[in-house]
Amino acid sequence: MANKRVNSILPKVNFMGIDLTYEDSRAVILPAPFASTSISEQTLLGPSEILENWNMEDYDLQLNYSPCAAKIYPLPERMYAGEQGLNSIYQTTKKILDDEKFPLVLGGDQSISLATVKAAAEKMREMKEKFSVLIIDAHADMKDEFEGKKYSNLSVTKRLIEEKINVSLLGTRSIGSEELDEAEKINAYCRISTQKELNDFLKEVEDNVYISIDVDAFDPTLMPATPMPEPWGLSWDEVVTPLMKIGEKRNIIGCDITEHAPIGGFKMPSIICAQLAYKIIGIRFKQQAEEEKWEECYEAK
Repeated sequence: MANKRVNSILPKVNFMGIDLTYEDSRAVILPAPFASTSISEQTLLGPSEILENWNMEDYDLQLNYSPCAAKIYPLPERMYAGEQGLNSIYQTTKKILDDEKFPLVLGGDQSISLATVKAAAEKMREMKEKFSVLIIDAHADMKDEFEGKKYSNLSVTKRLIEEKINVSLLGTRSIGSEELDEAEKINAYCRISTQKELNDFLKEVEDNVYISIDVDAFDPTLMPATPMPEPWGLSWDEVVTPLMKIGEKRNIIGCDITEHAPIGGFKMPSIICAQLAYKIIGIRFKQQAEEEKWEECYEAK
């Protein structure tokens, strides 16, 4: 009864041309504007800009179906700050998972992963399922602290490893000297260039995987709107191809997309983030859509 009361206060929405309620959705977008450091304050504008520029076509030619058939419900945006804010993000993510829905969380900076991964890890422990985290990021994020904080976007990987969570990195090409020793102990790829590397990479991903994406993993020519861009970044295919392989072989239980700092008057990066979010939802539900013969969006209106 408690869940029904909470859900009933959410309005019916029309997202991508489909009228739906939270209860009817399979994927839920959680806007989570949260900044843990001075360098990431512009990311507070990221979630609203991504949702305002969610203007792609519904059909995905690469996946051969319309991911909006998953029925995507965007939650209302609210601001989050401090320890209480992270706890609220954790509680909301956990509720989405408990409701057997797929959380797609839009940051804000990557410190929100400390909350979202905590929720996913607890859910998997309750179910006694194997679990790992894939972080796609230009940086190792293994600093013990930054600006006097132990829980920031520059310490995400270190904090998760301290919680005994299996973490793999992809896109990593920038690291502080103080991070080197610990970074050598985990699986980290700058990029995946061969089939063997892809196969080795997949062996490190558990049956259930949470994906955390810092958009600075992309090359700045594709994603310049981020606080800490790094040259020699990943292309769109170098991110999407491993994700599609994971979707074929593993269960993606949740995802966050972080570190988008919008540039005034320049919408392209926000559109790219929206397309990435839509692609990930599409990857997550492709097999289920095929098995259950979901209707396409235009038929489901």
